[in-house]
Amino acid sequence: MLAGLVLVGAIGASAFGGDNSEVSASGPGVSAAPTVVMPTAAVAAPTTAALVPVSSAAITRTALTRTITDGMTGDDVRLIQQRLVDLKFDPGPVDGVFGLQTIQSVWAFKKLVELADPTTVDGSVSPELWETMQNPLAVIPRRTELTSTHIEIYLDRQVMVLFTGNVPGLITHISSGSGEDWCSEVTIDPGEDGNEDGTEPLKKGICGKSLTPGGQFSITRKLLPENDPDGDGWREGKLGRMYKPVYWNYGLAIHGSSNVPKKPASHGCIRIPMHIAEYFPDRVSKGDAVYVWDGVKDPETYGRQKPYFDRPDPAYTTTTGAPTTTAADAPSTTKAPTGSSTATTTTQTPNSSSSSSSSTSSSTSTTSAPATNPPATAVP
Repeated sequence: MLAGLVLVGAIGASAFGGDNSEVSASGPGVSAAPTVVMPTAAVAAPTTAALVPVSSAAITRTALTRTITDGMTGDDVRLIQQRLVDLKFDPGPVDGVFGLQTIQSVWAFKKLVELADPTTVDGSVSPELWETMQNPLAVIPRRTELTSTHIEIYLDRQVMVLFTGNVPGLITHISSGSGEDWCSEVTIDPGEDGNEDGTEPLKKGICGKSLTPGGQFSITRKLLPENDPDGDGWREGKLGRMYKPVYWNYGLAIHGSSNVPKKPASHGCIRIPMHIAEYFPDRVSKGDAVYVWDGVKDPETYGRQKPYFDRPDPAYTTTTGAPTTTAADAPSTTKAPTGSSTATTTTQTPNSSSSSSSSTSSSTSTTSAPATNPPATAVP
C-alpha cells in the first residue's frame, strides 16, 4: 500500500493493521495519491492542515445483481454513472449506457480508491465494487495551502484531481509520458513553442524523450481564440496534436485526446478524455498551482523541474514531391520548320529530393529560328 494514503472502513483490509487498528498517514510523502476517507472515522491528515469537511448524510444503498461490463445498458448502469458523478468522477452522460467514458471513470475510481494496477485495471463494476462505491467516500488533497483552485497529478496512479477550496471538483483518468525516445517530423502551429512569432504552421524534424517531470508548477496559459482560427480547439505542437490544451510547463499541457489508454503513452503531456477536455480549461485559470507526484520524490524536492527539451533530428531532411510538368517524363524535343536550321530544347525533370521546388533546365540550340510549337517547360 502506498505511504500516505489511508482507506478507512469497508474500503479494503489493506487499510488496517493486523489487529484492525487504523494505519494513518504520517505527513507528506512520496506517494502519488491523496487521502481517501470515510467520514465515519477520524484519520491523520496527509499534511498539517485540517481535513476538509465531509458530509456524512446517509446514502440509500441498492444491490447490484450482475457485473456490469462494456456495452451493457440498464437502470443499474444509470445508478453507477450517477454515483460516479456524485463522487466527482466524470462518466459522461448519465444515460444508462456503459461505454468508454464510463469505463475510464471506473478505471480512475479503482486506481485511486482500490489502488488497482494502472496498466491492468479492469473497467467492470462487480456487486462488491458497487458496495464500495456506495460508501460515503471523500478525497482529500495532499497539499492544501495553495491557490483556491489547484491540480494534483499522481503519475504512478495515472489519475488527476482538480481541487477547488480543497474539495475535489473533478477526478479523471489520464495518460502521461511513456518514457520512450522518439524522432519525428512535427507540425508547429503559430504561437506554439518553437513557432512563437510565426504566422504559418512550421514543419521540423526533432527528437525527444517522452517524460512527464514531477514537481510544482502552475498554469501558464490556455488556448486563446486568436490562436485558434478554425475555432475547433485543436493545436499542433512539438509533442503532437492537442485538444484545448492548458499549459503548465513550457510546451507540456493538459489536453484532450481520443486516445487515453491505461498505460502512459504521451510525449510528456497529460492526456485526458475528450468529453472532460471540453470544459476543463474553463475550470482553471492562469497561476493555479499544479503539483505532480512521480512516486519517487515530493514535488517540492524538484521545484519547477524543466521538461526534457527536444533536439533537431540529425537524420531529418525536407522532401517535396516531383513537380507537375506540361510534358511527359522523358525530355521533349521540338524541331524548327522545314528549311531552317535545327533547334533543340531539352527540359529535365527537377530533382524531387531537393528541399527547394526550383527546376534545372539544360538546353542546346544551333539557331534562334522560331518553332512551330512552343518548347515544353517544367512547372515549378
